[in-house]
Amino acid sequence: MPRRDDRLPAFMSTQVAEARRFYVPADLQAGGLAVASGGWERCDPDYRIDRTGFMHLTLELVVEGRGGLWMSGRRFDLERGVLFAYGPGVPHAIETDPDERLSKYFGNLTGTETASAMRDAGVEPGEVLVLDGAEDAQAVFDQLVSAGQRGTGHAVRIAALQARILMLLASEVRIPEGQRSSSARRTFQRCREYVETHFLNLRTVEEAAVACGVSLPYFSRIFRRFTGQAAYPFLMRLKMGQAAALLEHHGFNVSETADALGLDPFHFSRAFKRVHGRAPSSFMPGA
Repeated sequence: MPRRDDRLPAFMSTQVAEARRFYVPADLQAGGLAVASGGWERCDPDYRIDRTGFMHLTLELVVEGRGGLWMSGRRFDLERGVLFAYGPGVPHAIETDPDERLSKYFGNLTGTETASAMRDAGVEPGEVLVLDGAEDAQAVFDQLVSAGQRGTGHAVRIAALQARILMLLASEVRIPEGQRSSSARRTFQRCREYVETHFLNLRTVEEAAVACGVSLPYFSRIFRRFTGQAAYPFLMRLKMGQAAALLEHHGFNVSETADALGLDPFHFSRAFKRVHGRAPSSFMPGA
């Protein structure tokens, strides 16, 4: 079984306010790629790590807060969506902003196939990536940590699969370095955050464009550029995700769900089926 926080190895930082961490004993670290240890941690205000290298190949993902990373002869800003890798022979230092403390996930990897898997995904030690869609990577890390904490033979293998998924996802959604600070990307991030926060009350994409202070054609164009889909399907996916939860877990019927999302029942049913591939009634208990 995995070791809990009170029995974790010394290489795990004690400069944390909260944490969910695990360590898998060596006899369970089987296969070409395995997760030896990992977790999530919210840093103390004085958190600082300064190493000449590390025993494991490691991936870290920042999900909240701000800080700094010194690696590969450069300083990188740490904020939500930054994924970075280090390992043996890679000096690095990590520091949190005391007023916006870092919250981050980490996975320490081992096995004969780990280095090649990281290389294929473009996340070799010393690499710093910015991900478009940090919530997806965070969900993968959540599954990895949950499996690692269970610590059964199957769960350890699941954690290893989640590590592979994380690397493939990072390769797919990484933002090219030249686009990371572009004006268009900053505008898109602001617009996306607005839609993700207000999607329940938005009836049209035009309402969101007006609220964000951009034209509708430009709003649609930046969504296509940075998500690969138009703004309207993006909005509908958010609405239909909430709709599934209302139907399945909160006892709403189809008409009540459509009304809660500001849609007429016919339009709602068609949109729901496009997103989920099933009629909304099939999500209701007893269907």
